[in-house]
Amino acid sequence: MRKFLIVAIALCFMASSAAYAADTTIGIVDMQTLVTQSVPAKETKSRMESKYGAEKAQLEKQSKELQALAESMKKSSVTEAKKDEFIRKKRDLDEKVRNLSRKIDQDSNEVLDIIFYSTAQVAKNKRIDMVVEVRNGGIMYAQPSMDITKDVLNEVNKQYKSGEWKKAKK
Repeated sequence: MRKFLIVAIALCFMASSAAYAADTTIGIVDMQTLVTQSVPAKETKSRMESKYGAEKAQLEKQSKELQALAESMKKSSVTEAKKDEFIRKKRDLDEKVRNLSRKIDQDSNEVLDIIFYSTAQVAKNKRIDMVVEVRNGGIMYAQPSMDITKDVLNEVNKQYKSGEWKKAKK
């Protein structure tokens, strides 16, 4: 009797979750498209290239110099002072790279904020219960009608121009 009751309860849970799943609508978006084709993403990329381009070039130059120093250290005997100097330069370069990366991440966050806000707006308007990113979501196939990327892209551009997403964020 007890086993029968447990099986009956399990079947009820399975039936209710299947019924709920039938009512759930899912949308998919391609974030890669949104972060490369949206107006805010393009403008941010251009702004960051002009803002951080010289710093990035300088760090690349320092990295090449450090690699050359490492190669020369391999070929000949090296004093402790040279090793210490190499380690100091490497730490300095690593710190500069982390700082640049941090600055770029901060500037990029605004674009992601607009994308997430716009995705939520499109999902609400279309009465979509859940939105999944197509590339990282493990989706191998979905009906084309589930793809809301174009709608989100249009909403991102609209929100960026109007600035409404900033008001909603506060």
